[in-house]
Amino acid sequence: MITETINNENVKILIVDDEKELAGQISDSLELEGFKTRTLNNPLLIRSYIEDFDPSIILLDKLMPEKDGIDVLKEIRSDDFAKFTPIIMLTACAGKFDKIWAFKSGADDYICKPFDIDELIERVYAIKRRSAQSQKKVIGYNGLEIAIRGQFVSVGNTEVNLTVTEFNLLKELMKRKGEVLSRKEICLQVLGKEYTVERTVDVHIVSLRRKLKHVGEKIKTVRGVGYRLVS
Repeated sequence: MITETINNENVKILIVDDEKELAGQISDSLELEGFKTRTLNNPLLIRSYIEDFDPSIILLDKLMPEKDGIDVLKEIRSDDFAKFTPIIMLTACAGKFDKIWAFKSGADDYICKPFDIDELIERVYAIKRRSAQSQKKVIGYNGLEIAIRGQFVSVGNTEVNLTVTEFNLLKELMKRKGEVLSRKEICLQVLGKEYTVERTVDVHIVSLRRKLKHVGEKIKTVRGVGYRLVS
């Protein structure tokens, strides 16, 4: 097996499979390659796991008692935040129709159980290479496009240069579009600090609004609470 451990720590892989032992084995093997992993045995929790972990790649089982993997795949592809996240289906269904249906539903790759773990790892590397070569814009909003892992933002056809803090702030606002993001939440989730001067948050918001031009006007102040991105 050819390994490519350079920068694998920046690649997060979510393993969704009701077989706990298998999910654990996959996780251990991928972490030996330097990837960060998280396992999920109940697909009904997929949305919260994606929002919390922000995976670079998802390994998704098809046959699960709580919900069929194809239905989970369709759910992911209908979500603005995760619709372009690469997904490898893991399944015991090896029929031609099963594969075609999976690809039509949005799968990026398909591997049949039982599989060789080395082959799975190479499939993950192939997805990683493709993702690096094409910076997929995972969220579009009123002329604004944002590529989460590439930290690329554009308004119309113009690239916008944001600081890391501004980018993370914009990502959080877009993830929770329409919801109020309090200053305290911004401090914890964006600045990584439990306590900070509120003025610091306001300064980042002002700078972000200015750089996003007309889109920045959609970031509204909720007096005494925080900010929200409106339609």
